[in-house]
Amino acid sequence: MHVNFRIKDKRLIEYLERLEEKEGRGAKSRFINEALLSHLGRPPIPDDMRQDLKTLLRQITGIATNINQIAYRSNLRTATALPTIEQLLAVRDTLKTHEKPLRSMLKKWGK
Repeated sequence: MHVNFRIKDKRLIEYLERLEEKEGRGAKSRFINEALLSHLGRPPIPDDMRQDLKTLLRQITGIATNINQIAYRSNLRTATALPTIEQLLAVRDTLKTHEKPLRSMLKKWGK
């Protein structure tokens, strides 16, 4: 979700600008996101876990793309377009390799 809003408190504006200069692009958004999560009682995601989650998300997105391609070819209903059982099992196995690390990270994060 993308939300736009104005901040009028000069101290907060200055703080966020310094933060962005120090930590780079996206620092303001991360700070506001973590502040909101903290307000809701959720701990912020540690930086090392955040990078691991991004990596896992990219890999899972690739797997989902493969699954969509398989579904598309299956819907063509031509024998040459259908994936082999070995291909389907390979996709399943790849997905399973990401399940345990993802569950572990979510558990550490408090979910």
